[in-house]
Amino acid sequence: MGIVGDVIYYKMLDVDILNYATITDVLMTPISTLASDWRIPPLFALVLVGGYVLFFGMTNAVLWIQNRLAASKLMAVKEAPSWSGSNLNKALRVFPMLLFGLMIGYRAGVAIRTQEDLNGNTMKATHRIVFNDSSQKEVAVVGQNTGYIFYVLPNTNSVLITPLNGNIKSIQKLKKGIADAE
Repeated sequence: MGIVGDVIYYKMLDVDILNYATITDVLMTPISTLASDWRIPPLFALVLVGGYVLFFGMTNAVLWIQNRLAASKLMAVKEAPSWSGSNLNKALRVFPMLLFGLMIGYRAGVAIRTQEDLNGNTMKATHRIVFNDSSQKEVAVVGQNTGYIFYVLPNTNSVLITPLNGNIKSIQKLKKGIADAE
């Protein structure tokens, strides 16, 4: 689920992430995506609870209406179907598809926004990278994994890729407004 979102995100930025990813990156992508923005976990919880309530609540409402109609026609009231077995399995298949679609949609939306900023040369510096030779660059970081950092220099529209090991001494997140003032 996570690596598909990363492939979509980085492909829209013209980066073949599979050439730079390790097995650790693939396994940690769903967790890092959830932890990257404070709005994502509540959204996932809302979708899960909403999907559960919608699916099971609507099913029970339909059964209640059918039973009321049957009773009003003096017909035998049907017994509600059991949620064990195949009906429950069908219902539970919906949730992974819902989460998969939500993850892919989120990553595609973030990629489209980043691509628009890249094409419009409106990327602003978000981090200061200090390299081992003591040179510094203020950059907009668009991604990072265990081995590489992906960034854009302000007023450019190409993604630069730098290995972390042996090249970078430190990465500092800039406070909002610092990059704008310089």
